[in-house]
Parts: sequence; structure tokens; C-alpha cells
Amino acid sequence: MNDALLNTLGAADAAAKIADGELSCTDLFIACRQRIEQHNPAINALVTLDLANAEQAARANDALLRAQGRPDSQPLLGVPLTVKDAFATQGLRTTSSFPPLANYIPTHDATLVARLKAAGAIVLGKSKRGFASWLASHRPALGGGAFTAILRSNRGVPRWFPSTTLERLRRIPLQ
Repeated sequence: MNDALLNTLGAADAAAKIADGELSCTDLFIACRQRIEQHNPAINALVTLDLANAEQAARANDALLRAQGRPDSQPLLGVPLTVKDAFATQGLRTTSSFPPLANYIPTHDATLVARLKAAGAIVLGKSKRGFASWLASHRPALGGGAFTAILRSNRGVPRWFPSTTLERLRRIPLQ
């Protein structure tokens, strides 16, 4: 996969290319892994990686796509992503940049993570979060309430994220 494509490829485009057979989940994973290995040591944007499991998931998704195509219930099948370290991710260290949680490994997924996984997304790892950044999103005096308002509207959704996919994510049952 060339760098120009990786630089401009959004999640919806990646999902479409994967579903159409133009791009394999494994090739996209490998391109993302190479980018992470090249840049993350200098910028430390990803604090916890799960690349071995992500690679297994990408290969399994390719096999599923070859066998039966993309299931309608998985609009993000094979799309690699990271989640903020604030979201519990089963079996993956989740610290919220809070030192006492340095070794915390959740036994469940946060609702957001569960829905993304159910939609077929592949979690590569956890992205950094500033210490105590939760204050601004949970304390009204510090600008709180905005996070909740964004979740209830579509303002916090990236413009490339199609509304149909967003609606599908909202309807995916949690297990």
C-alpha cells in the first residue's frame, strides 16, 4: 500500500475498499503497523499496542471475506483503529494516564469499544490521553457537558464518517 493512499484513506473508504476486494485487511494492517513502528517511538502517541492480536484479526477477517463477503452487521470489518486510553478494552492495559492504574487490565469492553468491535473494527492499541483530561469533559465549571452534547448530536463525529454507519453502530446490540 502506498503512503499517499494511507495518508488520505478514511475509515469509510477503507471499509468500502475492503468490502469490494480492492484492499485486504492484512495489507491495511501491515501499512498501519509500519507507520506506527516508524513514527510512534518519536511521538509516543500510542501508549499500549496490541499488534499481534490485531494481525490475527486482520488475517481472520480476510478469510471471512473470501468465504462469505462482508456481513451487513459489520460495516467496519477489517478497519484498523485506535481508541483513547480512557476507554476500557478487554485484556488490554487501560490507564487513563492515571499512575495508580498503570497495571489495570479490564475484563470487559467499554460500550464504545464493544460496538466498534461488533462492527468489525480492529483495535491496534490505545492512544495517549493527558493526565486529568477527564476534568474538562465531566466538570461543568471547566467546560463539562460539551462531551455529552457532542455524543448526543453528530457534531463530534468526523465528517468522513457516513451517517448510515453511525446509525448502524448505534443499533448494534452489545453482548
